[in-house]
Amino acid sequence: MKIIVLIILVLVFFSCKDAVPKKSPKNEDLTLTDKPVEAGKREKDSSVCEVRTVENSLGWGYEVWQNGAMVIKQEHIPAVQGIHAFSSQEQAQKAAEIIKAKIEQGIFPPTMSMAELQSIGVDIK
Repeated sequence: MKIIVLIILVLVFFSCKDAVPKKSPKNEDLTLTDKPVEAGKREKDSSVCEVRTVENSLGWGYEVWQNGAMVIKQEHIPAVQGIHAFSSQEQAQKAAEIIKAKIEQGIFPPTMSMAELQSIGVDIK
């Protein structure tokens, strides 16, 4: 039994001997696509974004589509505690346009502040 364990240890030792650890590249050696991306920021994407408003049982929400794929489905007002839908299609459309602009600027995930919501007429009490 001791011989079997000894043989296994020797095999493991010799199999690991040839493994050479890879050096991590320095930042100056990296290409643009290799460099880390600042949190929440991406390169500006030339892809096609489209927004759609959707009516649900609570009111209005929106979807943001990019290159034919849905990337955001927002059925209620973001940045507001609780589940509240937009009261009008116009409010949902304006909110979707803000989110679309952020995605096109490379900000993902896009967020909305209470000030932005108030600027488009959303009033949550």
